[in-house]
Parts: sequence; structure tokens; C-alpha cells
Amino acid sequence: MNRPYGMVLGLLSTAVFIMACSSKGDFSKAERSEKLGRFSTAISQYEDYWKMHSKEEKAPLALFRIGEIYRTVIVDYDKARKNFNNVIEWYPQSPWAKAADLALINCPDYFPFAAGQKMLGDSMSGGANARTLDVSELDAKDPSIMRVKRQVLAGEQKVSESEIEFQKKTGEITEKQKAGGFATVILRVPAEKGRKWETLRNNKRVQYNIESLSETVEVRAGTFSNCLKLIERELARPDSFKAQYFAPGKGLVLVTQSSNRQETRLLELLPPEKK
Repeated sequence: MNRPYGMVLGLLSTAVFIMACSSKGDFSKAERSEKLGRFSTAISQYEDYWKMHSKEEKAPLALFRIGEIYRTVIVDYDKARKNFNNVIEWYPQSPWAKAADLALINCPDYFPFAAGQKMLGDSMSGGANARTLDVSELDAKDPSIMRVKRQVLAGEQKVSESEIEFQKKTGEITEKQKAGGFATVILRVPAEKGRKWETLRNNKRVQYNIESLSETVEVRAGTFSNCLKLIERELARPDSFKAQYFAPGKGLVLVTQSSNRQETRLLELLPPEKK
């Protein structure tokens, strides 16, 4: 016996609706779009997945991936932070909450953690007279920790050597000498113009102040825009202070010594050495 025409249409409509919903809630399609560089599509697909499966295991990952696309590709840090904060607030027990917390510190990333070498030289001679060589490695188990072996060189002669541990944790980046002492809070995040804090450095009380987030800095390694300018001032010597310039995705590119009258360039990022 043939089914009534209306019933067939109803079944077809239901099937189409189910297929459409299944397509919208398909996490693998969002991943595929992201891998193919279709980032706007990927964001929409991740959002659709989260709306339909907000209690599933991959729900916090969908929000995290949206945040990462906004952070690293579209470079919309406000939207990136919104998604990372949602992961932390709505899924605090998820492993992605810790990843989102670290991503917030890197939004933008003024202090990249990466294995490799970095050279800063004195601005006057371009590193011929003095330079610092940092050799960095990431902690094998904890991506929030980076260890650096630093050499200070005068010409080709090694003047000093030290080991430093940097750590990114909720709301701050710290620096600590392996030899001991206090951890210095070298940056508060998210970075905001006018933000100030006090900490200890070499047993001296210092104040940090984020003076600007829009500096353009030209050094021997190139020209960098949207740099963070950080003022470091010993409280016992308020008339003299140091300024550090951090480029997004690059890190420290320039150090100056300043007074209320002038700013003198001390160290700047050098191009990678040719092998």
C-alpha cells in the first residue's frame, strides 16, 4: 500500500532537518575548515557545535579553538579573550581551562616562550662591544615554564653567565634566578596602558608601569609596531628608570636608560647570526 503523499513529504522534511542539524553539530567539519584555512567558516562551525553540544566533552575545546583563531589569525584580542574566559568560567574542570588561562597571558603574546637563541647587543656598536645571548628551552612537562641560559659578552669574552626561569601563570609573568631569591613579576596581564605594580628585583623594591601599547620601534633586527613600553623604576631612585619595549610575538626588542630629560638606547635585538 502506498504511503500518502503528505506523509512522505513529512518524513523527507524530518530527514533533511536531522541531516542539517547533524552537519551543524559536526566538530570534525570545523576542524577540517580550520586546517584548510577557512577560518570564518571554522568559527561558525565551532559555534554551531557548541550551541548544540554544550555539555559534551569537546564543548570547551570548540570555544578554545574559536579563541585561538581570533588570537593568532584574525588578531582580534577582545574576542579571543572573551572565548578563553568563557572556557575558564563555564568549564573550570576541563583540561582546556588551563590552556585557556595560558592563552589569555599570550593575548597578545609580548613574551613568547620558545626554544632557541636570541641576541641583544649594545645599541652604539651593534653588539660589537657588548651583547647578551639567551639560549631558551621549554619545560618538558609544563608549557608555562621556560628556562634560559644567559651569557653576557664583552667582545668575544664572556663576562658572566646565569640561569633564569620564567613562568606564565594567572595574571602575570615572573622571572627568577636559578641561584635563588624572589620571583620578580615582570609583566601583569592582560596588559593595559597605565597599569602599575610593585615587586622585588635583586632585593630592591621596584615599580613597573605599562606606559604604552602602541610604540613603533626600529632596531637592527627590524621595525616592530604595536610594542608595549614598560617602565621599571627603583623606588629608592625615582628620577632614573629603565624602559623595555616588547613586540607582540617577538618579545623584548629594546632596552633604554631614561631620566626625566632624555632616553638613551642601551640594548637592542640583533638579527639572527648567519651560519
